[in-house]
Amino acid sequence: MRATDGEEFLLHIEIANNNVSNMPLRMLRYYTDIRLAGHQGPVRQFLIYIGTDRLTMRRASTSRGCSTTVDMHQIDCTGLLA
Repeated sequence: MRATDGEEFLLHIEIANNNVSNMPLRMLRYYTDIRLAGHQGPVRQFLIYIGTDRLTMRRASTSRGCSTTVDMHQIDCTGLLA
């Protein structure tokens, strides 16, 4: 993918339907798997939570190489539908 600033990066999206206590660790494992597969450029990871229960998972760090958690219950879906 290419960001609006022109930077190319690999986009990893994980969708979760349940609160998983070790999700930050799992996202880190996915990151290291990407690196071990040979990708050397920037990686951006997003965990999208769509479960019916309130989001209680710990949010992963947003530092380089770590994921950002998005709770779809907090997103205004009218913009997505437009």
